[in-house]
Amino acid sequence: SFEDISGSSAARSEAFWTYRSGKGRVFGTTTGHYTYTYFDPIYRLLLLRGIAWCLEEDPAPFMPLVFHGITSEEGLVGTTDRMMNYRNRRK
Repeated sequence: SFEDISGSSAARSEAFWTYRSGKGRVFGTTTGHYTYTYFDPIYRLLLLRGIAWCLEEDPAPFMPLVFHGITSEEGLVGTTDRMMNYRNRRK
């Protein structure tokens, strides 16, 4: 159980979920509050797969978007320190 693993009896909530209503599909998340989150390829993968599930589409065509725009000239993927410093972002 969660309590056994975490050592905590605190309430937990889901970060990602899906829901079906009639013919409709819903994918929801409580994550993504910071801009730099969208530079994480794992996060992008989760979002794109969730969107594909809602559309009842194969997620494979979306996969190039996982790394699009977040790969540096050196071939590194993800955020830079400047992106992570959300307290000093422009207002």
